[in-house]
Amino acid sequence: MRMKPQPTDPGNERWRELLQEWRPEGEVPPGFAAGVWSRLARRPAPAPWAAGLLTCWETFHSMANRPAFVGPCLAGIVILAGTAGWWESCQSGARRRGQMANQYWQSVHPDPVREAAP
Repeated sequence: MRMKPQPTDPGNERWRELLQEWRPEGEVPPGFAAGVWSRLARRPAPAPWAAGLLTCWETFHSMANRPAFVGPCLAGIVILAGTAGWWESCQSGARRRGQMANQYWQSVHPDPVREAAP
């Protein structure tokens, strides 16, 4: 297998030359490459959905360790919770006002059908 060619960067030419010249010293044990590939083949592949969850969790975990990320998130959660509480109180207040108006209307304007009943 060959690696993809790296884009050329003029600042790294000397580094690239050193890497081209370098040769590892020592011997690789016989069957080393075959052993590595067989261990990789025996390793169970993760389920696609589990790999996606793991990647998502790792990304979130790496971001959640940064105070610059956590502060605005907490502020957003507090603002959303406050807005949800305010909205619910407005809705329940409107329902209660409607019930009270209905009770008042029934008290000052009795139902003629009820009064006619024996």
